[in-house]
Amino acid sequence: MKKLLNLIFLSLIYLQAFSQAKYDNEYLIELMQSQHYKEAASYLGSFYPEGANEPKIISRIAYCYLMSGNLVEAEKSYKILLAKDSTSKSTLFSLAAINDKRGNLLQSKFYYQKILTLDSTNFSVYKQLAHLAERNNDKDLHKAYLERANSLSATDADVAYDLSNVYKQSKELKKADSIIDLALKADTLNLTLILGKMEIAHQLKNHPVAFTMSKKAVDMGESSAQTLNILGQSCYFLKYYQDCIKVYSLLHQGGLGNQTTFYYTAMAYKKLNNIEKCVEFLDKSIEDCISPNVVFYLEELALNHETLKNYNSSIEAFQKAAFFEMKNEYNYSIARLYDGYLKNSKKALKYYKLFLAGYKAESKQTIIYGYAVNRTKELAKRIN
Repeated sequence: MKKLLNLIFLSLIYLQAFSQAKYDNEYLIELMQSQHYKEAASYLGSFYPEGANEPKIISRIAYCYLMSGNLVEAEKSYKILLAKDSTSKSTLFSLAAINDKRGNLLQSKFYYQKILTLDSTNFSVYKQLAHLAERNNDKDLHKAYLERANSLSATDADVAYDLSNVYKQSKELKKADSIIDLALKADTLNLTLILGKMEIAHQLKNHPVAFTMSKKAVDMGESSAQTLNILGQSCYFLKYYQDCIKVYSLLHQGGLGNQTTFYYTAMAYKKLNNIEKCVEFLDKSIEDCISPNVVFYLEELALNHETLKNYNSSIEAFQKAAFFEMKNEYNYSIARLYDGYLKNSKKALKYYKLFLAGYKAESKQTIIYGYAVNRTKELAKRIN
């Protein structure tokens, strides 16, 4: 009996020692701090193969699974926690985030709305619900959630920027501007807000503010084509013509010029009485605004007009196509239309001659070449 009691006593001491040293807490923290979450989850799991019962342990395991990307196991653990405490906002947030990452937006929304039943003024929930609504393309809810979030925290840069964009899309520029202003006053060096203010000022044609914001953005290292374009235009309207040319030259050197940048550069040179440069950049602006496919569009237009028996319109389309790219076949097509449909022998003869003058043997147009030669002779006789 005494031996049995001693054995039980020794067993109790052993079990107590084991329970007090289930895992090395410092080692676990080290794994988590070094972001080795997968190893941390495996390490904890090795001590609780049947699953833990303590919320603190379950929470650690769930967090490690979540951070390691094992969303299925993370959700299982957080659901165990939720069963133990259905009012835990941190658990509900985690489950909402997991479902968001897995693309289960309705389930994610369900958990966020559960939080609102516990805390109807939770800014973070409205912010996340706004993102979910945007992804579901629900514009009304997206706007409503952003407005609610903004009313709870007007200085949050992300919400202010997103809400201002919503107002911009509905042409409520004054509202968009005031939203950005409140947030910008709280964080004057927030580049996202600076760019938002810049875009709104540009749309409102508030050139001094657009200049200040775009210049500030560039000084902070933001030099996208949009920012430089707004800065260049602001310089132009504020009569900083040399600065306008200098700003746009950065885009042109990087191959990012377009019809707008070329146009304002041309106008700046004109203001500086450099007409040659003005003409040079106006040419570039005109060239850039013309689609490289315009010739194909006009050819198709000409053929369709001919099918519809709109012969004069067909000729006009061929002539416009020739303005952008002179193809000798256009002369033949125009001659054929004047000859066969409009019965205008003089103009038909003129275009047949132009076709023959530009004919090249290697062009493989021998059949129509022969036809053009014969028609030229016949029309010449008829006119004479």
